Amino acid sequence: MVNWLDYRERLGEIHAPELVCAGRFGPQAPVGGSQELADSIPGARLETFARSGHYPFIEEREKFKAVISEFI
Repeated sequence: MVNWLDYRERLGEIHAPELVCAGRFGPQAPVGGSQELADSIPGARLETFARSGHYPFIEEREKFKAVISEFI
């Protein structure tokens, strides 16, 4: 049996800027779950990478760098 930590109830306590990145084809972190995460954190932003799986920092390197640069 796997015990998963469920932090959903505490996400509203985050008060730092958050950028959630998701590859459209990422099986480990589907876009729907990433959207739910971003929606649960006040002021968070979701960036979806249309041509990526789990590694947008490799698969869409230039877009990823631009998104991160703009965020920070």
